[in-house]
Amino acid sequence: MNDRKLPKGTTDEQLKALIAKHVTVHPITVTKDGQSYTALLKKPTIAVMAAATVASQATPGAIDVYKMGQVIYRSCMLVADPEIDLDEELLAGAMLKASQLFKAAQAELGEPYVAG
Repeated sequence: MNDRKLPKGTTDEQLKALIAKHVTVHPITVTKDGQSYTALLKKPTIAVMAAATVASQATPGAIDVYKMGQVIYRSCMLVADPEIDLDEELLAGAMLKASQLFKAAQAELGEPYVAG
């Protein structure tokens, strides 16, 4: 389907099926010691982002980007090279990148409409 690396054991047909189901599938590639590993993630929903925000605020006064990324990665990961889940450094890289998947559109707040 393309020249991008798919997770081990994932075929082009499986990728096509994931795209048909989720519309957009994001590859995340994590590299360690010259080896690259890949995960495929679906786009996070508002509900996933809300859960990630709650998880990230478990410690009062601090935002834990790792907890946020973990919720997003675990909720959106469709298929991944098994090494990512077995190596904490690879997992941390994938989680941090997963937290960048959701992009809110720009919005503008206008003047209110009032009675009278």
